Amino acid sequence: LINFEKGLKTINFKTLPILAFLSFLSWITEGFTIYFIFLSLGINSSIIFSIFADLSSSLLTAVPLTPSGLGVVEYALIYILKLKYILETEGFAVVILYRAITYLSIILFGGLLHAIWESNK
Repeated sequence: LINFEKGLKTINFKTLPILAFLSFLSWITEGFTIYFIFLSLGINSSIIFSIFADLSSSLLTAVPLTPSGLGVVEYALIYILKLKYILETEGFAVVILYRAITYLSIILFGGLLHAIWESNK
């Protein structure tokens, strides 16, 4: 509780709108990632459902069952896709492509930034 109070005292209210905008932008970007995966696999779905599917499955990362929700989030995403009458095989393809894009982009960009950071020391 003490750390929470300290964290609240460090908030700069002038930057909150910028942080909210950047958070919103990142959520929309993740939703569009799933939407473009749907398009690439020939799955007919809306942008709104793509954003909903991503955000609802990402909520499970807040529950610390596994690191980064690994396994739990994928199962939830497949379940959500099944609710929209998307076949399990297509759901697996969506999840594999989505996780490959997200994990590999983190490794690629993180490695690149790390190399740049280390070379500037």
